[in-house]
Amino acid sequence: MNEEFSEIRKDLLSTLAKYRLDALPLDEYKRLREKYGYDNLISAVTYFIGEGMIPSNARDSDCSGPFLIPPNLRLTSKGFNYATNDPIGNEINSITVKLHSNTLQQLESIINASNLTEENKKTLLMKLKENGGEYFITKCIDFGFSNVTIASQMFLEYLKNM
Repeated sequence: MNEEFSEIRKDLLSTLAKYRLDALPLDEYKRLREKYGYDNLISAVTYFIGEGMIPSNARDSDCSGPFLIPPNLRLTSKGFNYATNDPIGNEINSITVKLHSNTLQQLESIINASNLTEENKKTLLMKLKENGGEYFITKCIDFGFSNVTIASQMFLEYLKNM
């Protein structure tokens, strides 16, 4: 994604966040339109509509192409939570994973039985004890999502051994 489009999105998002869930005032709309151009503003709004951060009725189209509807240009609750990094909104949209009481011991056993070097085992065990099982599992999940090929191979191997 190019830097100009990122700048437009950041400015639009921060401007909308000033008005919480209310419509963007017409003078702010005109400022953004003059600063970035109508087509660029439509693209940014379309992007945020696709992400669920601006309601879909803020944009429409006819035979001449897409157009914006300024009175409908506002953030959704999802958009506001993202724009303001709202901890309540983040908490509402989060999922809690509960671990069994013996999960920590199981993780320790897995690390000790692995073919890692003793130094790496020691480091992992220390981090596990410092941060807890939830942190450790969350990092494993994050790694899995960022390395889908490796994670899917590991999961398929697990399924074979069931």
